Amino acid sequence: MTGSRSTRWPLVAVLAFAAMWNVAPARAQGCEPESAYQQAVGSAGGDVPVPIVIHIMERPGKACEVRQRWTSEQVKIVFGPGTIDPRGVNSVWSGTSIRFSVRGVELHDDQTPPGDMVDAQRNIKVPLTGPRGDDTYEAAFTALVDKFHRDGSVNVYLWRRISGGPLGDDGPLGFGRSKRTGNGKATVFLDIRCFQGSLRACATVVAHEFGHTLGLYHAGGSCDKVDPEFRDLCKSLAAPCPPVKLAARLMKTQGTGRALCPLEGKQAECVAKNQCR
Repeated sequence: MTGSRSTRWPLVAVLAFAAMWNVAPARAQGCEPESAYQQAVGSAGGDVPVPIVIHIMERPGKACEVRQRWTSEQVKIVFGPGTIDPRGVNSVWSGTSIRFSVRGVELHDDQTPPGDMVDAQRNIKVPLTGPRGDDTYEAAFTALVDKFHRDGSVNVYLWRRISGGPLGDDGPLGFGRSKRTGNGKATVFLDIRCFQGSLRACATVVAHEFGHTLGLYHAGGSCDKVDPEFRDLCKSLAAPCPPVKLAARLMKTQGTGRALCPLEGKQAECVAKNQCR
């Protein structure tokens, strides 16, 4: 569905975060305070800026579990504004006018996601029935994002683990939802295993999930479970796009490619500008 508005993603002001908790225990256990992550905040420029807010989600009794893996330096590199370093997400999107920039980083201690959104090990579940989960999953998702979501930005949640589902330990390292599939909120969840291979590989994962937040679908994937009103769009975006091979495409499921087809780039820019759904 196309609208006539030409407004871009509204840039939210850089959030000021007061020290509302004692950070001394976190330092003692070997992780950084929230303030250390503010070095990642900044402008990425670009004709189509897309602001992001990063949420660090620490579990009860595990004050440093996420921050020991996602250090402030790693956050700065992966989400940084530059397009040259291949370890940064913007390097993947450099062929478009889109640039992602961090507008805030928030630390949330003692967080347990809603029960209907996690498996028996309290890991975040990925819907296996399509872009949307069942009614109980969607209610849990809504409860979570309503509590933490910052409007006008893609919200990124750094959590301990995403459920492997049928894939076991080789399960997804992240998943992203656009406004249309995320109940009006563009959202990404990332597993702390994201950069277990390298920061470059992690940047590819993040860039892929950002593609989902901007309305892209899996290249070469099935569109049968996509909402009927978007099924034709999905088929056109998932279709072959010579001369880019499927293995080289960013949006291939569990792929390592970094290429966006021209149609994918145009669709993402359209969504980022709030000119289409």
